[in-house]
Amino acid sequence: MTDIADYIELEFGRERADRFEYDMKREIGEIASNGEEVFATTKSVTGEGFG
Repeated sequence: MTDIADYIELEFGRERADRFEYDMKREIGEIASNGEEVFATTKSVTGEGFG
């Protein structure tokens, strides 16, 4: 992700690179949160988790 941010900074400026990094971290956090919800739902429905 750092290489991509460096490229964006070179081509589009620091502000856009910072926004890219912020957006990516937010999206990764949402994916992780959604994954935890799926795991909790699966565990409550089946009585088992994934592993």
